[in-house]
Order: sequence, then C-alpha cells, then structure tokens
Amino acid sequence: FAASLAVREALLSFGLKDIFVKWPNDVWVSHKKIAGLLLESIDPKTMMIGIGVNLEPTDVSNSPYGVTSFLEETNQVLRPEELGHKLITILDFHLEIAESADYQSLLERWYGVCMHRDIPLTIGSGETQRGICRGIDGQGALILEDPITQEIHKIYAGDVFFQDNL
Repeated sequence: FAASLAVREALLSFGLKDIFVKWPNDVWVSHKKIAGLLLESIDPKTMMIGIGVNLEPTDVSNSPYGVTSFLEETNQVLRPEELGHKLITILDFHLEIAESADYQSLLERWYGVCMHRDIPLTIGSGETQRGICRGIDGQGALILEDPITQEIHKIYAGDVFFQDNL
C-alpha cells in the first residue's frame, strides 16, 4: 500500500488530478487504470517492487477496463527519469513510515483515496467473496465486511470487481 500511495503522490506532483488507488496494487485516474504494481517477497526482509506507469498512450484494445496515460490526461510529456526520481524519494519516505510505529497513518491515507471505499465488491480469488470494503490491514490485506452478518474477512489476494448490489 505504501508503494501505490507513492505512485499516486508522484503523479499528483506533476499535475495529475483525481487519482485513486485500487486494491491490491493499481492506480486509477478518471475511472481508468494508469499504473500497476507488482510486489514479490524475496525473503522476510526483502521485497521486490515493479512499477509500471503509462506515460504515453498504448494499445489497450484487449483490456477489460479503461486505460489512460499521463500524456492523455495532462497533454504534457513526462520523462521516465523525472517520474523515477520523484517516485524513489516519495517511496523511501513512505517505507520509513511503514516501518515505524506510525504506519496507521499510511493505512488511513490509503483508505482515504481508495476508489472502492465503503462500496459493494466481489473478490475473485479462487473462492468468490462479496462484501463491503472497509480498508486494509498492516500487511495490505483487504478488509471485507459481509453486508448480512457483518463478519469481517481479510483477503490477501484476488481481483476486485465492483457490484451494483450484493
């Protein structure tokens, strides 16, 4: 969650507006995906983070959802090295917070810009689950509330689909 917040803040610093995060690791603008992140744990103390940001339009004819780019949204060219420098600085700051006792503030910031906050979702992860997004925990698990039983479920992997109703 710290990495997706860093991507969001880096893009904001270059003038992009209306940026939201989507669990587990996407960044969206104007209801379209602009960035995706892949995280892989190498060992208990090492994580590899891959970040892809659409700086220019790409062929998305086979995408199941809308996709956009920095150029399409701002009519400005952003050089990869400019974004990379800003992103590393912000990510380093967020990772320091995530490792501190104040990581709760990062969780609250993530939830504040979460595009599926308090709305019905279906999570496809082998076993389909439905519920209301109530945030994420310190390990990045999605907190999903059953709308009937109010039981809380933690989801560690899966695809998020928006629902009109449960």
